[in-house]
Amino acid sequence: MKSPPEPDRGPSPATRFLAEDAAVTSVEYAVILALILMVLITAVAALGSGTGGMWGGIQTNLQNIGFIH
Repeated sequence: MKSPPEPDRGPSPATRFLAEDAAVTSVEYAVILALILMVLITAVAALGSGTGGMWGGIQTNLQNIGFIH
């Protein structure tokens, strides 16, 4: 005996959301935000490594003159 066909439920909520114009705009904004965050994280990492060397040099100079131990 053959089972009856399943009823057509239509597109899923995610599919309906992505088909709307508002969804396309929100996806675009999410991509832009992700790119901005990548640039900021890269800049902070570069700045951190640069200033780390600067502070290390200052510490060495202070140790050489006997200001800190």
